[in-house]
Amino acid sequence: MLLGGLVRNGRDRRRQSVGGKGRVLRVDESAGGGIEFESRNGAADSIAEEVDREEEMVGRGVDADGHGLQAGGVVPQAGERSAGHGIGGNRGVQGVGDVEIGILGIGDDGGWAGDAVAGLYRPLLAAEHGGAGSAALVRTDVASAEMIKLAANAFLATKISFINEITNVCEEVGADVVEVARGMGLDERIGHRFLHAGIGYGGSCFTKDVSALKLLAGNSGYHFLLLAAVIEVNELQKRRVVAKLQRHLGSLAGRRVALLGLAFKPHTDDMRGAASLVLAARLQAEGARVHVFDPVAEAGARELMPGLEYAGSAMEVVEGADAVVLVTEWPEFIALDWPAVSGAMAGDLVIDGRNALDPRVIAAAGLRYDGIGHSAGAQPAAEALGRPLVAEAVGSGG
Repeated sequence: MLLGGLVRNGRDRRRQSVGGKGRVLRVDESAGGGIEFESRNGAADSIAEEVDREEEMVGRGVDADGHGLQAGGVVPQAGERSAGHGIGGNRGVQGVGDVEIGILGIGDDGGWAGDAVAGLYRPLLAAEHGGAGSAALVRTDVASAEMIKLAANAFLATKISFINEITNVCEEVGADVVEVARGMGLDERIGHRFLHAGIGYGGSCFTKDVSALKLLAGNSGYHFLLLAAVIEVNELQKRRVVAKLQRHLGSLAGRRVALLGLAFKPHTDDMRGAASLVLAARLQAEGARVHVFDPVAEAGARELMPGLEYAGSAMEVVEGADAVVLVTEWPEFIALDWPAVSGAMAGDLVIDGRNALDPRVIAAAGLRYDGIGHSAGAQPAAEALGRPLVAEAVGSGG
């Protein structure tokens, strides 16, 4: 599929072009996805140096609202006509086979290029090509397309921060947030998705889009109080594990703490916005000896987190640990031989930062379980909420 190749190749941040008859539609990965206008300007400038026919530039991704429109005015300065396009999506337009919603922003004079992009993306929405089948392709102006993407991710991040605030109240009053989320989610107006309490969201999409929307509002003269609170709650949530460890162990000076997982979510090596960055730094500041393991994210983590002890396996990292913290809910961590973990540890404390473990299994192994608003002896969150143990991208968006 033509667009599939463009999307896959775009991951190498290389420009791709399709066209003919004196026209070219240029998909530029480097022209979207950030909040710095300079990066898009630079991409447009490089295109302007090469154009020898009628061109339309498509930025695959979303910048802060208005950047797509502004970029449309860059290439014409080199003597060619162009229009800015912003492409975003909700859980889509990031790769082939996972498209649910396609958002296409078209400038005022984007006629033929808009039709071309719509024609390229429409097959991705069909079930036979891995799409959702009933998914929508929304064609609108650039500003609205970019706002749709920013607002969608900001709303999901808000939902995560909300349930994490409820979590903190639950811990004070003795309620179990998993049961609370289960009851809330039965209301079809709310739903269960993204009501998974933990140590905060991460990744590039949520982190970037929430900050971009807040910045956009501020630059427009509006103080977005709600998003300021969402960001603050998320940052504080990453630190709550330290307080839990201190409540159980007292001073953390000299204590050996093992972190299971470093990436912001399972099945990726992406460290952008990962809770482990904040958690490891706070533990080091408290004098703890921090040992870590992640199946795939170690290389990137070493550059960002010097001074940690990197283990080669999950069983190696728990050896001699006073406490173990589940940071990323990799399936192999959930399926660990917990009696063996108990025998390898020096202490007996397990902090479940994602509510992904079965408290009953942890207790049966002779270990103390402490979840995020989730009590020992309760059924696992996934069982209560009726979904696989590896939940949707709580750290997500990426």
